[in-house]
Amino acid sequence: MNAWQGYQIDYPDGWRILYPPIDGVAFDSPDGNVFLEFSQIQAASALEALRRRLATIPQHEARLLEDKPEQAALLFRQGDCSGELRGRWRQGQATVVLAQSRQPINLTELIRTTLRSLRSLEPIPRHSWSEPLENSLKILCPSGWRIDNGFGVDGFGIRQPICRVSLNPHTFLHIEAEFRGFTQGPPEFYGDVHLPMRGLFPVLEGGFLARWGAQVLAFEDFGNSHEADARLRLPDGLIRVAKLSAAALPNSPRWVGGLCYYYQAAPDEIDRLEPIFRGLARSHQINPNWQNHQRMAQNAQFQQQHAQQTQQWMNLSQNLHQQRMHDIQMQGQANTTRHEIRQNISDSQMSGFQERMHSSDQMHHDNINSIRERADYLDPQTGQVHNFSAHHQQVWSDGQGHWLAADWDIQPPPDWHQLKRLDPGHPRP
Repeated sequence: MNAWQGYQIDYPDGWRILYPPIDGVAFDSPDGNVFLEFSQIQAASALEALRRRLATIPQHEARLLEDKPEQAALLFRQGDCSGELRGRWRQGQATVVLAQSRQPINLTELIRTTLRSLRSLEPIPRHSWSEPLENSLKILCPSGWRIDNGFGVDGFGIRQPICRVSLNPHTFLHIEAEFRGFTQGPPEFYGDVHLPMRGLFPVLEGGFLARWGAQVLAFEDFGNSHEADARLRLPDGLIRVAKLSAAALPNSPRWVGGLCYYYQAAPDEIDRLEPIFRGLARSHQINPNWQNHQRMAQNAQFQQQHAQQTQQWMNLSQNLHQQRMHDIQMQGQANTTRHEIRQNISDSQMSGFQERMHSSDQMHHDNINSIRERADYLDPQTGQVHNFSAHHQQVWSDGQGHWLAADWDIQPPPDWHQLKRLDPGHPRP
């Protein structure tokens, strides 16, 4: 059942639901030998929709079976798989069903059974929501759902909007781009992460599994090394699906990979809500004018910082020269006293500036912690502050880089010490 697009179809018992990178849904048999896909494509005819879908299948051979304006069918073969595509067209939109199998079965009957089961539903009510402060993004929000938003800085120092659309505290779509630069060779740039194996699964393992404490249930990339869906089980039993993406730099050991968004729900609710989550994610649009403004502001900031640093060095050089000449000429205590007064004033101004910046950084850090449901914990032995889930009641450390966190009272191993949770606004070391 797709409550977002407004339709319902039946599929064979025991088959698994998949979500390939199309505007639709797919299923495969328990042994993985049969694949069934349902999608809706904007096209001028049924045959045009089938050809557009067929063009995404590499190294295939095809034969046309039927060609009518409102109905078309064709057979194709890809490697050891035989396949069939059938489409129905009406008012600019084609309903397309694809079936593939590695074993001899009646694909025509499977497709026709699927099309006969197609029923229309009333789509879930929704409204368009725009970020109110800077008009940075737009998204379609289901009626009765809640939207929280903010801003954060990604791994490349670029300011990005954060958005969470929630049905309840445990059921939500969280959109926050989190990408890093990786290299298979020695790191060349600041922030590069050495990752000998190129791929999204190592990014998932190294960047998110430990942080979320999650277990991998499935990893689907549908033959595309640049996109993948990771289906995970969280410690509290909820199912989380993370959308991963990557971009390779040609003729270079460097590449970029990370997280686009994730959504989660209870196991008995995830099948019903997943089409809504994916529809929400597809409706998410960042305002290009806002993006351009951010890039221009960042470039202007870099240029201003460079100009300020250059001027500071010039001023410093000139001041040092004048000071040396003055020291040579005066050779007295009066000059030393004036220099100390100027230094005290400068130190006072810098101290006030640093206090204001620290207060602003602390408020921003607390806001991001609230959105991400995180909290800071102080290690009293080392003075270091660590960031964990805000749902932990206790966090313990052995002082050797290992932590034990729980949502209930526990008895820690010997020689472990407890970390102190810091409240929002508490001064950080």
